[in-house]
Amino acid sequence: ATFAVDARDPDGDGLTNYQEIVTYRTDPNEADSDGDSYNDGLEIAENTNPNDAQEVPTRSLTVNTLNNLGGSVTGTDTYPLGTRATANAFPSPGYVFTGWSNNLGSNNPLSIIMDSDLIIGATFAVDARDPDGDGLTNYQEIVTYRTDPDNADSDNDGYNDGLEIAENTNPNDGQEVPTRELITLPGEFQGT
Repeated sequence: ATFAVDARDPDGDGLTNYQEIVTYRTDPNEADSDGDSYNDGLEIAENTNPNDAQEVPTRSLTVNTLNNLGGSVTGTDTYPLGTRATANAFPSPGYVFTGWSNNLGSNNPLSIIMDSDLIIGATFAVDARDPDGDGLTNYQEIVTYRTDPDNADSDNDGYNDGLEIAENTNPNDGQEVPTRELITLPGEFQGT
């Protein structure tokens, strides 16, 4: 008698009856023998156990800051294949988040379907806005001079922070104000 390997695949999972019954001991009539939402053929291809619902195909997400300054990120982890992962970018004071690498845009948080391993980077930039109109950027106010970016006169001395910096006075000390020395030249001016 001659016997042939049963090459049929009635459950359509990509494994032959022979492979399911003899090699992997899975159900040849059930595409997903362990009921974990991943078919047996995919699990074999992904080197996961098609008889263990706790062992599923996964993908890795690595989230970095591209310039290693200006903020922090979260989201690095291993996720079940096809599930949604979330990456978050948190700018440091004086910085703004400007976008994600790989043409992923600037949504923050970023939602990603994990269908492949992925490495993404967050980009941060110096915050060049000046909401209080004192001539200093938010970065300068927060990081360099430690003044209030929402108050043009952080020390309430009547002189805005930008002027005090330009005049080499301390914008955080209300007792130190810009001054001018009046110089008069004898005989050149006559007044009445």
